[in-house]
Amino acid sequence: MNYPQMVASAERRDWLALLARGARGSARRPVLLLDEPTASLDTANRDVVAGLIVAARERGAAIVGIFHDGETRLKVATRVLELTPVAMPVAA
Repeated sequence: MNYPQMVASAERRDWLALLARGARGSARRPVLLLDEPTASLDTANRDVVAGLIVAARERGAAIVGIFHDGETRLKVATRVLELTPVAMPVAA
């Protein structure tokens, strides 16, 4: 089975929530949680969404997101945590 297919959307939401708590830290600033916000968009609309994300960040929001599009990730991110697949033990 392909690793990305193994990660359920509920599990992804749990990870995003955990990262959001860390991004917020002790400051009470808004956190924008994004799960592939540019998936299935053409280039022009990806650029529009990236601009909106950058504008929110510049207004002080913490941005936590999952981006599979490396170009968009580079446009919007100030820090990147890259998760790589690991071998999952098979239950006997």
